[in-house]
Amino acid sequence: MTDFCMLDVIGTACNNNRSRAIKLIKRTSTMFVLNISYDCLISNSKKLAVFKDNMIVSKCRFNLTYFPAIERTNVIVTCENIENNPGRDWKFIFGSMSGHKSSVSNETFIITFEPVRLNDIMNISVTIDDNITIASMFVLRCDQSAEMKYLSYQCGLDDSQQKPLSDSCTFTCPVKPGMDYDVAVIRHPIQRYDGMQNVSGVFEMDLLPSNFYTKPNKASNFRVELSETNTTVALIHFTIPQGLFDYVHVACNAIYQSCNNSSSHLTASIFRTCTNCTYVAITPIIGGVEYTCWANTSRSAVSSVQYAAVNFSTRT
Repeated sequence: MTDFCMLDVIGTACNNNRSRAIKLIKRTSTMFVLNISYDCLISNSKKLAVFKDNMIVSKCRFNLTYFPAIERTNVIVTCENIENNPGRDWKFIFGSMSGHKSSVSNETFIITFEPVRLNDIMNISVTIDDNITIASMFVLRCDQSAEMKYLSYQCGLDDSQQKPLSDSCTFTCPVKPGMDYDVAVIRHPIQRYDGMQNVSGVFEMDLLPSNFYTKPNKASNFRVELSETNTTVALIHFTIPQGLFDYVHVACNAIYQSCNNSSSHLTASIFRTCTNCTYVAITPIIGGVEYTCWANTSRSAVSSVQYAAVNFSTRT
C-alpha cells in the first residue's frame, strides 16, 4: 500500500528505539490491526515497514499518533487481505527500512489469525457403499479453517473415538443397514498470539456435526411354493434383510387383468418382531395367471427401499 502518514510536531526522534507497549485492536481470518507504542517521535510512516520472509509486505499500512506530554508515538499497523492463514500463526518483523537514521528497532511479532467457523465453510458429503457396510465422508474445504493438525473427526457421539482428519479431507465410518448415524468434524483449541511472542489465550474448540441414515437392506433369495392341495395360496419364501428394519411388505399383481379385482393385487407383510418368519402367504390367487411381485423393506423414520422380488405362474 502507498498510504503514508507524516506528523508536523516537535519531539525527541526515535533512534533505534524498541517498542514500549503492544495492543491488538482487531483481528479476523484475513486481517489485523495492531497498536505498537514507542517512547519517542516517529514523524514519517514512510520509514516503516512490515517484513515477512525478508520481503516488505505491501498489504500493510500505518497511521501515527503522537502524544507530546508523554513523548509517545502510537503506530497503528493495519494489514489486510492476508490470505490462506486462518487459524495460523503469522510471524513478521516490524521496524524501519534500511538507510533511515532516527528509526525504530526491528522487532519480531506474532499474530494468530482467527480460524473460520467450520459451519461457515465446510460441508460433509456422505457416500455409502452398495453393501451398506462403509460410509465414506468428504469434508469440503477442510483445510480453509485452520491448520490440519487441529482437525479431527469422530464416528458416533463418543468423544474418545476422535481421530486426526487426513490431508485428503476424507474419513470412513462402519455402518449397518437401516440405521441413523452421527459424525462430526472437530477443530481443537488453538493457542493464540496477540502480537507478543508469548501465548495470550486460545481460540475455543469448534464442532461441525452431521447426521445421515442408511437405507434398510433388501430381502433376498425369493422363491415361490405353490400348494397342490390349496390352490388359492402362494407361499413366498425369502431370507430376511440384514440390519434393522420394521417390516418387509410383498405385493403381487396379476399381469393379465382378465381375473377379478380381488385377485389382481395381493399383499402380505412380516414384521421384525417375528424373528422366525421366513415367508408370506399371498391369497387368494387364481389358476392360470402370471403374477409379478415387488418387495418393500421399511425402517420407520429412516427410509424404505422397493425392489423386484419374484414372478410366478399359477396352475390352471
